[in-house]
Amino acid sequence: MVQDATRTLDAVSLTMHWSKLQAIVDEATATLLRTAFSRIVTDAWDFSCALFDAHGEMIAQGRHGLPAFVGCLALAVKDFISAYPPACLEPGDTLMTNDPWIGASQVNDVFMVTPIFHRGLVAYAGNVSHSADVGGRVLSADSTEVFEEGFRLPIVKLFRRGEPNDDLFRIIRLNVRVPDIVGGDLLAQLAANETMARRVVEFLAEKGLPDLEALGAEVLARSEAAMRRAIAAIPRGTYHGAIETDGFDSPLTLRCAITVEADELFVDLTGTSPQDEHGINCAWRFAYADTAHALICVARPASPVNGATLRAIRWHAPEGTIVNPQPPAPLGGRALVSMYLHALVFRTLAPVVPDRVVADAGSPPVLSAYTGTGHGGRRYVEIMFANGGFGARPTMDGLAPLGWPANIATVPAQGAGR
Repeated sequence: MVQDATRTLDAVSLTMHWSKLQAIVDEATATLLRTAFSRIVTDAWDFSCALFDAHGEMIAQGRHGLPAFVGCLALAVKDFISAYPPACLEPGDTLMTNDPWIGASQVNDVFMVTPIFHRGLVAYAGNVSHSADVGGRVLSADSTEVFEEGFRLPIVKLFRRGEPNDDLFRIIRLNVRVPDIVGGDLLAQLAANETMARRVVEFLAEKGLPDLEALGAEVLARSEAAMRRAIAAIPRGTYHGAIETDGFDSPLTLRCAITVEADELFVDLTGTSPQDEHGINCAWRFAYADTAHALICVARPASPVNGATLRAIRWHAPEGTIVNPQPPAPLGGRALVSMYLHALVFRTLAPVVPDRVVADAGSPPVLSAYTGTGHGGRRYVEIMFANGGFGARPTMDGLAPLGWPANIATVPAQGAGR
């Protein structure tokens, strides 16, 4: 019955409903931005929000945030569902993890997922935000194991029936240098998810829909079709590219082959350097998400991007490479590798679609991390980015200073005064 009711929507109504879902995520983005405590969130915008259907398919993402975070969320939410199936969830529950192999290749990146109930479980609200501190080294590439980089939590319930898991909060606060800031950011992430949950329930009630099943299926189908049409416009073939960079103690090679097959893309990173003993490795989900974003930029599908957009992209990297490292590989400086992946994709496809790529930006943006004791004996952690923009476009200069490809903002140094 729901399918039939939704199929009667005309194109205008479908567009309005689709835009409403995106607006809900944008409101959650604003909530997280306004309620967070750390400057890496409020100034750098180092977070992303997204909305998922009851099966864990991403149906809407925010207009602001890190593209790679969104890609990682699209993969991770299904792990949350596997860890806590619907029968194990109740209204008011919220789950979290900072496991870099589930999430975004860094223990600082905290994933939070909240089930949304309306006559049953109808959706999931999700976000990922960079925590100011998780103990251990502060975003250092000097680590030799992930255990040096801070605490690591599996998928756990941070809230049960709306009540905080006090034991878990105490463990987290005990293991970080700035517990008030870290705790405040966790509550901001919760507030963002609660905003999505509230607005989704209001939307369903207003439109008389029991759930998002039919609407979500239509949204996903249209986005997948748009991506496949866009890929079909790229000449078929297999294209090869490579980038060499300094690495930590020895040079690194990032190598890929991109195959365009009718309406699908296959990316193979075989030949990329092995995982490193230093913390510059990038777990596969983050590497995949960055690669997929670059391919979406090239394809330019004529539809909003969601989880179905990714269905037309297949990806492979051998285990034990620097873009698919195995535990307990250190990951703190993953950006020193991941931020070359867009350039790798563009360089590989430049000979066949030169009008759709930009020149190399040169290097990842500068990230500076500081910790110490400030006025009044209070500990502090400051993480600042300095962006330099990206390379020239086919017919215009590159944009500067733009946080490419992470979409993070430059953090004003003046705010770090202690």
